[in-house]
Amino acid sequence: MHDKLIKYIKKYVPVTPADITLIEESFTYRKLEKGELLLRNEEVCRHQNFVLTGFIKTYNLNVMGKEHCILLVPAERWASDLNSYFNQVPSTVIIKAVVNTEVLQLNKATFDTLLDQSPSIERFFRKMYQDALCAHHKKITDTLMLSARDRYINFIRSHPDITQFVSLKDIASYLGMTPEYLSNLRRQKIY
Repeated sequence: MHDKLIKYIKKYVPVTPADITLIEESFTYRKLEKGELLLRNEEVCRHQNFVLTGFIKTYNLNVMGKEHCILLVPAERWASDLNSYFNQVPSTVIIKAVVNTEVLQLNKATFDTLLDQSPSIERFFRKMYQDALCAHHKKITDTLMLSARDRYINFIRSHPDITQFVSLKDIASYLGMTPEYLSNLRRQKIY
């Protein structure tokens, strides 16, 4: 069950047999049904979640109740509200399983202990957070600098099979466009 996570970690850092044991002891398995919430708005985020199978989205709701999709998280990626997790403050996002999903969860106390016990795992998380920060920066820059059409083309090239899991409404929200505009782009078959 932890094999995917260990393989993912090994992309960043070498791990020892002792590290593998720590990983296996630190992460707990959870299965989610389609539509099940992993985190509610205003709830403190207690876990970092490594997606084994399935698909997760993180979003928030504006005062009118409209969803704004923040992240679309496929298998072998992470889903969490890190501000809430690290600072133990109420979350501003909702995390939901888009399809039946399996995750490995790491709670905050165990995370802190794990980093103290393993320099390799600490280095892994540092490198992973650096990559995530860079990806977040790129998404913001792309949203500000690229046309909606170009954002969609880049997105589909990076995630060609995403429509199997995620609704067009969520993709449009994630890309910062209306579902109607996204439908027009799809009809043009521009990719």
